[in-house]
Amino acid sequence: MLRVQVADREIIYVDETTVHLWSYRRKIWMPSDNPIKVILPADRGHSVTVVGAISNKRDDMVYMLTKSTNKEDTARFLALLRSKWPSAWDASLVWDNHPAHTSNMVQAFLEEQSFSTIKMPPCSSPLNPIERVWGTMKHYWIKHVNKQVGFIKSDDLSDNLTKVIEEHIQGKCGNFWKSNLTDC
Repeated sequence: MLRVQVADREIIYVDETTVHLWSYRRKIWMPSDNPIKVILPADRGHSVTVVGAISNKRDDMVYMLTKSTNKEDTARFLALLRSKWPSAWDASLVWDNHPAHTSNMVQAFLEEQSFSTIKMPPCSSPLNPIERVWGTMKHYWIKHVNKQVGFIKSDDLSDNLTKVIEEHIQGKCGNFWKSNLTDC
């Protein structure tokens, strides 16, 4: 990856994350002498998968909401990425070893588009700046939007998630890239 950075080539980081209607904070403070009993639903409710890409040369993010991450959705996302960032096809694509990324269908699409890929090793999320995008998005979701969960219907999950991305993430992705470099 350092060779790519030295060559001043564009690097596009692609990843996916899932947001559930019943997302919640995993840690809470409570007094040890009087524990609070928290009852959570067994079903996490409706969920939406976000497939996204950020670049070291751009401040915006290309993203797509879907129900799952399979090879068809991955190919659809790459086509969307191609239409949104047409000049980025000489870039290097960095992503993990998700089964959809290594499928024959996706590999054929990448070869057809002359895309070079760099696979992230397992457990290397801290090296991927898009993980910070997902963390920021989920933090905002849990802290602000999820408080209204009684008022959000499953059908509105995608609309609310799009609103969070557009208002709090879009246009700020260069900051995630720069902060990742200072942490290395």
